[in-house]
Amino acid sequence: MLKTGRRLSFLAVTALVGLATLIAVARAYQVTGKFTSNSRVRKLVSAMPTWAPTSSPGRDVAAVPTPVELARPTQQYAVRTPSAKKPEGYQYAVVVSSRLELSMLGVIDHYDGRAGMEAELKSDKRGLGLGTLRKGRLAAQQMVVLLTTLAHNVLVWSHRWLARGAPRLASFGIVRLIQEVWAVPGRVKLIDGEIRRVRLHPEHPRAWDVYRGLASLCPPGQPLGFLG
Repeated sequence: MLKTGRRLSFLAVTALVGLATLIAVARAYQVTGKFTSNSRVRKLVSAMPTWAPTSSPGRDVAAVPTPVELARPTQQYAVRTPSAKKPEGYQYAVVVSSRLELSMLGVIDHYDGRAGMEAELKSDKRGLGLGTLRKGRLAAQQMVVLLTTLAHNVLVWSHRWLARGAPRLASFGIVRLIQEVWAVPGRVKLIDGEIRRVRLHPEHPRAWDVYRGLASLCPPGQPLGFLG
């Protein structure tokens, strides 16, 4: 997962090989991730002297005594989370970050910041149907990424615009915007490429919300109403 911005980016990776490769090639970016390889993680945490609590109850963190050598200087911290499924009672992972200026707890909090991005990605996958898009050629894959990014941004922007006039839409995510808001039937009249009239189907449950949202965006004198 990549958070936009060239100087500071965030990637969550669960394999050490992938993480090491990213750290080596993404020299223009700051990288934060973790690996959960059972054998390697067990070896790294086997000599852990003490653990410190994190902001999440029950979860602990400690500096790795013998960090894995990577292409760039990094901080590496072991994290243990209570798990009833594990014989020892904990699930272990190692968080790695090139953000050398952060404290130990700062690195863990920074990694935890991925939650918002993961939620957005899940919403995009469900709402935009990313799980069903499969392209074999690299050029087609790149185009899908560009188009879905554009679709995501347009949905986020339009959400903000509509919510100004229709506050009930403010809590809607990508999925509900696609399934409920932009699914309202209607007609748009264009003359010389300009919108001259917008009419919505009055029986749709979200018709009035969309009407109120669009009313705050339409210029004076532009007809906005309902079919029928």
